[in-house]
Amino acid sequence: MSGFGANHLDLAPIYAGTLMGLANTLATIPGFLGPQVVGTLTYHQSTRGQWQKVFYVTTAIYCFGAATFMVFGSGRHQDWAVVSENVTSDIHNEELEQNLGEWS
Repeated sequence: MSGFGANHLDLAPIYAGTLMGLANTLATIPGFLGPQVVGTLTYHQSTRGQWQKVFYVTTAIYCFGAATFMVFGSGRHQDWAVVSENVTSDIHNEELEQNLGEWS
């Protein structure tokens, strides 16, 4: 869990909050789909065989997620998240001017 939380900061520090919000939004999907899938797989037959199907599906999902991360995952700072120094200094100067105007 600590790697998951820090990875957003590694990828794009200025967009880490947005990335975390999107990731957590997508992560809630299994929370409401999981019980429906289990109910479908064990409907009127709560046998060992039916529950093995549930665990096979769970194992497949975890393996797919791990393989996808191993192929596509990265902790490298992303090019789309880079803000040039000119933009940063312009924003800083605008904020400084606004603050000076408010203080005077």
